[in-house]
Amino acid sequence: MEALIKAITDFKAMQKFVEENEGTLIELVKKYYYNLGEEFGFESVFDYETNNNLCISLVWIDANEVFVAFEFAFGNNEEALAKIAKLALLNAELAVLISSSKALSIDMKFISNAARKLFSGRLILMDIAEERSFAIFK
Repeated sequence: MEALIKAITDFKAMQKFVEENEGTLIELVKKYYYNLGEEFGFESVFDYETNNNLCISLVWIDANEVFVAFEFAFGNNEEALAKIAKLALLNAELAVLISSSKALSIDMKFISNAARKLFSGRLILMDIAEERSFAIFK
């Protein structure tokens, strides 16, 4: 798990991928994590629909189980909290919310504090603008 978390939070590798490819920042970040999952031997799936009709932006599947789930929030605090709630309901081994403090209405400190109260599993909050991550493991 440690190597997986290190790779997920490797901002330099993500930045290099973004710089070397064409597309919007959000599209490229999603593609980077899709590819990273494949490199680790997972089946990467965009827009994964769960049995209880949740749609998760990206998941890494291992042995027919969601091992890592990703959501991307670049709008506002409410959107980010809704994405955290979806991740919590999925109950993956590891959940990752990727956002940016440069988004006009995202307050990463608020999101981090709320996530600590709401999330009961392993969650990584990533701020791609500031290149920092917050791990919440309970």
